[in-house]
Amino acid sequence: EQLVRARLAQADGQPLPVRPANPGLLQKGSSGDAVRCAQSYLAEVKKAGGYAWPAPAVDGQFGNITQQAVIGYQESVGLDPDGLIGSATWAFLVRSFNATL
Repeated sequence: EQLVRARLAQADGQPLPVRPANPGLLQKGSSGDAVRCAQSYLAEVKKAGGYAWPAPAVDGQFGNITQQAVIGYQESVGLDPDGLIGSATWAFLVRSFNATL
């Protein structure tokens, strides 16, 4: 039922916002689907806002480029630019991504 609702909303030009669970702390050296998700959000927010931070590869590996992107994102939204994706950065990133839908 939710998949049908999501497809109908997208077909109407009103995609449903994402509501991913907080994956916990993501940092340089982290890997996996949560990193891939964060990378895709960062890339979309960068594209939509025309920001200058580097676009990370969506490869699930939190390396230097992803860290630089996180720092650029944090600076753009007024968060402490520590390069870590903790609960505050995650919440802001999800909201920013949803604003691009």
